[in-house]
Amino acid sequence: MGRPPRLEGSMTEEQFQEAIKGSKASKKNLDAAYKVLVDGESTESVANLTEISRQYLYRVMNALWDRLTGIEEVTERLPAKAAQLVRELAEAYRLGGADADKKLQEIQQMTDQLKKAAEAISGVKKTLN
Repeated sequence: MGRPPRLEGSMTEEQFQEAIKGSKASKKNLDAAYKVLVDGESTESVANLTEISRQYLYRVMNALWDRLTGIEEVTERLPAKAAQLVRELAEAYRLGGADADKKLQEIQQMTDQLKKAAEAISGVKKTLN
């Protein structure tokens, strides 16, 4: 399930409640998003009424749809090679297909190797102490 082409009236009450679980959006922004996503009011009229810019309201609504569909935005500081792998994985998912699964498997293998290396280092430290 992806984001619908039109956001107005695109969620049920249940979907909206699921999407807002753990959301950091303010009550004002969530109330505005509800009016559009569940009640079906126009984005422009809700934005004008609540004095929230249309662009920001779209960001809030798109973020809720992403939460509902299992898409999550991540911001982390990583070593360059790890960051490159994450960018490649994101690109593979945008393009779809087997490349995304292959890249995810590659990252999982690297993660397993790093965990084993960290455990080995931890064991050596304990032995030295």
